[in-house]
Amino acid sequence: MGHLGKERSTLSQTRVAALKQELQQRHSSIKFIDWKCHKESADGAWFIDSRGSNDFCRVDALASIGIPFCNLGYLEILYITLTGRSIESGKLK
Repeated sequence: MGHLGKERSTLSQTRVAALKQELQQRHSSIKFIDWKCHKESADGAWFIDSRGSNDFCRVDALASIGIPFCNLGYLEILYITLTGRSIESGKLK
């Protein structure tokens, strides 16, 4: 199904919906984690509900949709803040 990032084609959305439907038939109390922009069709969002939370501790199954990766701009700012070193043209200074 590919990376299933934030931007998804209509075909990808249809395939994800079919997968969710099948998983719900197999697991009655399954919950889904997906990107924040797809939260209307999920029970939680990456980096918000997926860590430091007990929201899903009583479910039989938990499905994660897509490959979670942080925003690179956020990671750059975090690195600069924590180390005091800047990044210029992909090289550390």
